[in-house]
Amino acid sequence: ASALIAVLFTSDLQILPLAAALGLLVAAWTLGRRYVLPIWTYPALALVTWVLAKESGLHTSVMAVAAALIVPPRPTQAETTLIGQLEHLIHPISAYVVLPIFAFCAAGVSLTGLGFADLAGGVSAGVAIALAVGKPLGVTLFALGAARLAQTPLPFSVRRLVIVGCLCGVGFTMSLFIGGLAFAGDPVGEEAARVGVLTGSLMSLLLAAAVHRLWPRRAAIA
Repeated sequence: ASALIAVLFTSDLQILPLAAALGLLVAAWTLGRRYVLPIWTYPALALVTWVLAKESGLHTSVMAVAAALIVPPRPTQAETTLIGQLEHLIHPISAYVVLPIFAFCAAGVSLTGLGFADLAGGVSAGVAIALAVGKPLGVTLFALGAARLAQTPLPFSVRRLVIVGCLCGVGFTMSLFIGGLAFAGDPVGEEAARVGVLTGSLMSLLLAAAVHRLWPRRAAIA
């Protein structure tokens, strides 16, 4: 989703601030794998690169993901403590401030100007089908394909993989976010996209429940 935002919703790109942000990320990534950086380094770096991304014209969500990716993936004992402290520090802000505010601002749906044809077809239907059908297909097929290419058996049944794929269709944050960007200036289209997200999420949840209930638990591992 972040890659699509970077490609489709970035205009008037400024190279200098973008290069500065990337340089900071590379430097922090290199140092973070040689030394245990102070706990404040990562949130401070994320804030600076966010500002630089905003100045460059690149959508800030892309740089936020990039800043998260530089955290060491295989931490030492000292880094494990550092990352745990960082998660403990950020979690209350994320769980009790950021997400509720986003939900309050983004989840409101108005049906004004939307007829039955708009709700049953067009944008709403496209978004709902993409979430309810596209997500389980994409997750399942790509996971199976990766396992085949790696010549490694899945550590779980295909049944469980399909259930997870269905649950991945329960879209909220990024789905509503991209819908708002795609239909900016078109209130009817934006509301139709929101209806599609909510409908697709409900369909995905029902599909996951149906697979869990109807697919035998003794399914063989692919």
